[in-house]
Amino acid sequence: MKHILVPTDFSIKSLNVINNVIAKYGNQPLKITLLHLLSMPASITELLLLRRSKIRYEDKVSPEFYDACHVLQNRYADKVSVMDIRIEFGDSIKFMNTYLEANEVDKVVMAIDIRWQHCFKESIDLLSLLTKTKAEIDYVTAQAEEKNHMDVSVISMNSLKNVKQLKEELSYATEE
Repeated sequence: MKHILVPTDFSIKSLNVINNVIAKYGNQPLKITLLHLLSMPASITELLLLRRSKIRYEDKVSPEFYDACHVLQNRYADKVSVMDIRIEFGDSIKFMNTYLEANEVDKVVMAIDIRWQHCFKESIDLLSLLTKTKAEIDYVTAQAEEKNHMDVSVISMNSLKNVKQLKEELSYATEE
């Protein structure tokens, strides 16, 4: 299984890279990790509560982002064995090299046409950090390179409508 790391800023647009990852590497089972990096806390108290901090950040990620990830997982279920969303604390090249090695990342795929957004004040510029590591990096566009690939933001909005419709149908069924 090929392990691909994709930096994310938790925007729906950042997920469009996955279409090109599938087009390029989809001939084998894939594990895709969407990674966002935060700077290490400065105080000892924050370090002791690091796990709680991670959960706090995960709760701030938009439901639309998670929905779009689920849609992609379902759409590419035959090609993507695992899609993992990770928020990690670390801000050094040494940390990143250790992370890549420990998680057996085969390739890093980054979009050249997406402007990186720092969604939290503690967000690290993961793109520039990764370019300084030993990682094998592939640069792709976030635009769909094949005609059969749909923009993830469109998929996400359609799936949200379906989820809302399903919830309404379920609540109507339970009222009867």
